[in-house]
Amino acid sequence: MSHAETKIERHLRLVGYPNGWTPQRDLMLFVALGEGAKLADAAEIAGVSRVEAKARWDALIPGPSLAYQAAAVTVARRRCEQAKEKAGPAAGPA
Repeated sequence: MSHAETKIERHLRLVGYPNGWTPQRDLMLFVALGEGAKLADAAEIAGVSRVEAKARWDALIPGPSLAYQAAAVTVARRRCEQAKEKAGPAAGPA
């Protein structure tokens, strides 16, 4: 894990998963926005309101750096995989 990823992992741990957010939902939001979706569309993909998606994005990504955002996607993918492993085979696909 790179220094940036370690820093992001620490930040995401502090943010946690309030109000129904999960590693999978975070990853859906990251990927949708990273692929150029508008916020309202990314929110729909993640199954939340636009307001909830904006608040979550602001909590997860404290700065506008594209390098930070790219590293955050890597960390979000890792966290999603870890959550799937922890849940076991009964969890099914994300």
